[in-house]
Amino acid sequence: MPDLDLESGTEAEAVIHTVIERLQRSFSALEHTLDRESITAAVTCIQEAKKTALFGIGASGVVANDFMQKLTRLGTSAFYTPDTDLQLVAASAIRPGDCAFVISYSGEKAEMLEVAHLAKKNGATVVSLTMDSPNTLRQSADITLLVPASERIYRQGASTSRINQLAVVDILYSLMLSSDLDASIEAAPSTSSPPTGMKRSRSKGSQTMPARPKGASTTTTPQRATSSSKSSGRSMHTTAASKRRCSKSRTANPASSNSPASNSPMYGMRSPAMS
Repeated sequence: MPDLDLESGTEAEAVIHTVIERLQRSFSALEHTLDRESITAAVTCIQEAKKTALFGIGASGVVANDFMQKLTRLGTSAFYTPDTDLQLVAASAIRPGDCAFVISYSGEKAEMLEVAHLAKKNGATVVSLTMDSPNTLRQSADITLLVPASERIYRQGASTSRINQLAVVDILYSLMLSSDLDASIEAAPSTSSPPTGMKRSRSKGSQTMPARPKGASTTTTPQRATSSSKSSGRSMHTTAASKRRCSKSRTANPASSNSPASNSPMYGMRSPAMS
């Protein structure tokens, strides 16, 4: 369990207060833990790298995937895969001038240590993101980024450690974005406008409809209107004729106007004509 002051059957209000208070303390500690020079060096490394390969598994993999998406939006060549074996392959294929960004809260994950070893062996710059402790990954990295040691290493689920790692990623992304804001905005793909040839419907919640070609008429053609009028006239004439025939039939045979339920042999009654 996360390091929270919880008991069995704790009320929602108490859980909300406990989690938020713990995150606030963790963010305050993060601000004092992060080294400004290391943050700047990590930003420079990513911006100048030919390619940035991100590594992490479990909760750290979620952080790596988030950073990969942000870097892609900035037009930076970035790679991440949740497959541990493919991460090792990527580390083996990394080259000088590339950046290897390795995330591990404990800094002792065997796969991440191997990734860092392979990347450094191939001449890449290794950036590590670990907890603030004398761990192996931190000691082998070229640039070290630290988050507070807010959780036990052996835990059932990452909580504040993951939030702190995501906060570091957001800090790096914001610095990269602000370093050349105009270029970053131009590189970022637009997700607010509809695809070419499509237009948004004015009604709320309706689907996007194809745009009408220029010059296309929105009114019904005269031929269709005339045809519709003729068919409507024929329908009215047919209905009137049917009503006249029904009226003549009732006048000629008054007994037929009686209710079927009272006269039909189906209901065990004899018809007046048969009595």
